[in-house]
Amino acid sequence: EKEPEHQTMMHYDLLDKDSFRTLLQNELTVIVDAKNKPKSISVADIWLSHEHRRTYPNGMGLYPSKAPNGYFNTWNGFSVYPRPGDCSLFCEHIGKIICAGNQKLYDWVLDWMADLIQFTDDPKGCAIVMRGGEGIGKGTFANAIGDLFGPHYRHLIDDTHLTGNFNAHLIDAIVVFADEIIWGGNKKTSGKLKGMVTERHLVGERKGVDASLYRNMIHMIIASNEQWLIPAGADSRRWLVLDVPNTKANDVNYFNSIKDELENGGKEGLIYMLKQRKITSNLRKAPETEALQEQRAMSAQQDTLLNWWCMALTSGKLETPDEKEFEPGKDAVIEWPELVDKVSFYNEYEEWCMKRRLRATSMNVFFKDVKRQIDVHETRAVINKTRKRVFKIPNIKRATKLISDK
Repeated sequence: EKEPEHQTMMHYDLLDKDSFRTLLQNELTVIVDAKNKPKSISVADIWLSHEHRRTYPNGMGLYPSKAPNGYFNTWNGFSVYPRPGDCSLFCEHIGKIICAGNQKLYDWVLDWMADLIQFTDDPKGCAIVMRGGEGIGKGTFANAIGDLFGPHYRHLIDDTHLTGNFNAHLIDAIVVFADEIIWGGNKKTSGKLKGMVTERHLVGERKGVDASLYRNMIHMIIASNEQWLIPAGADSRRWLVLDVPNTKANDVNYFNSIKDELENGGKEGLIYMLKQRKITSNLRKAPETEALQEQRAMSAQQDTLLNWWCMALTSGKLETPDEKEFEPGKDAVIEWPELVDKVSFYNEYEEWCMKRRLRATSMNVFFKDVKRQIDVHETRAVINKTRKRVFKIPNIKRATKLISDK
């Protein structure tokens, strides 16, 4: 592989035809017309009608490996060329500070980084989440990784830029650093945040342009000094949550040494090392940490319904009796009911919350949420010759799949 003399970072804007003409309207050139007379014409008109203009009939997209025929590739390549170099201070920062000296976590993080470099277009669906105070090195870690990707790096400090409707700036993103963005238990945005980490395709929405699907290549890094950072469910597997110690907090000399290393061959050496690294970790499931368990506990207090439901699925049993059991001649014991009395169903949930000293939602909210979150349907059934409003419960196999897909 031949080393390029320099790396050109490409930025682009999208213009419609009229805007393109207006932009170049004052750039004229003189041509000779059919009557052999000079004529001024806009360079925009010359380019639009030129037989050798570059045309991409299939559109544009981000293709780190290779763009299919007919597509304009927005991939810029790495910001530096990989070559042997010293990045030992930065790696030591990851091991001793970001991973707090835990060798298992350090190996997983390096494998996550190696996968990012080796298989850029195939994120494995896990995010790195760092919790800790200011000035302790979280940004040093995230920015060093992001800087390797030039214009494909997004350092976001506003939650609307992370989970807002207009997300054109994320379509070409490969590394996204959500810096001190507070999730705060917002259910509306939790699905978007999870989707950015795990979904293969997302909907891109530019202002004034129809929304369209694009291939999601986001590798997410999150950092905050808040206690509750992420929407972690009972069986969440996508979050590596790290409590970062303040050992080097505001140590100017320490961080300047890392900066000098990275700017003097360290970035090149980091890419080189990661390209050579053999990946052995399961990157589709983040290691469990105490910090993740705390996130689950805090999420459980906010979303008691899903956590109660996950516990029921794990045990394979609901205490609420199946209304069909009361039909004449039917006396079999059913651990997973099909039809349940609505109030009895709520009572089981409320009792589960009370035992754990958690606050249960109101009955009306519960009735709405079970339909929306766990695919329970309200129906009328004839029970002992009487028509009655009941909940129809999905079978345990379908219910488990619905939760695992969240």
